[in-house]
Amino acid sequence: MNPRPLVSVGIPTYNRPHGLRRCLEHVISQTYTNLEIIISDNCSSDPEVRTILEQSAAKDSRIQYTIQPVNKGITNNFNYVLDKATGTFFLWVADDDWLDENYIEECLSKLQINNEVVLCSGVSKNYLNDKFLEIEATVSYMQERVIDRIYSYHERPQGNCFYGVYRMAVFQKCKLKHCHGQDWIFLAEIMCQGKIDFSPNTFKHTSLIDNSEYHKKAAILYNHNFIQKKFKYTNFLLTILKHTIFSLENISGTERLYLCLRILWQKKMFFFVDLKKLIF
Repeated sequence: MNPRPLVSVGIPTYNRPHGLRRCLEHVISQTYTNLEIIISDNCSSDPEVRTILEQSAAKDSRIQYTIQPVNKGITNNFNYVLDKATGTFFLWVADDDWLDENYIEECLSKLQINNEVVLCSGVSKNYLNDKFLEIEATVSYMQERVIDRIYSYHERPQGNCFYGVYRMAVFQKCKLKHCHGQDWIFLAEIMCQGKIDFSPNTFKHTSLIDNSEYHKKAAILYNHNFIQKKFKYTNFLLTILKHTIFSLENISGTERLYLCLRILWQKKMFFFVDLKKLIF
């Protein structure tokens, strides 16, 4: 393998000039320098976004950007920067997050020494109004069998690895879907192709402020009473199971059913599920 392969960095952005400026500063200053930086502005109404893109591209030839004529939606904007990527490896960076300067180098080193790892992420530090809140716990999905990785993921899901470094080859089978829980489904599909690891030596810094409609709807959803919440979360979980466990290759129907029941039992949701709807 080329010791300095090209890494594509995809940054979907929309109306966050302050976050975008900080995000770009940290991407440009990465210790790993063989990068192409692909930015898609999702038709922002704030003119400062365009100014930042123009100024940044003028200073760094690795930056290419597109200003969408209409808003494509979040999922399509994420997929757009992926479709433009030409590197051997790829990562998304949210426009309100920022990375340690060794982030790409540390994640890439783990991918290069272990061909079974298809995604590697740093550790997430969370902030609210730029005030530090916590360091998220990490879970390494390094089990040999796909069925064990999937169970471990449903037992202890780690969405923070979504913003790690991927092997580009995994995207031949996986793409973000426009549906509720798209990142959960996507990561589960990724781990069907290989192992997911973390590097404890580098951090992704995450701002928890988000004005998106998705998060507003989620806030309403989780204010329902216990029974309503249980049924709604169960429907969410079943969507994920259908896209992962029941689409897995190379495992028998009996193994799929066993894994599904094991997860539902662990989540204490066994009695909330119509199994016929799930299986058929």
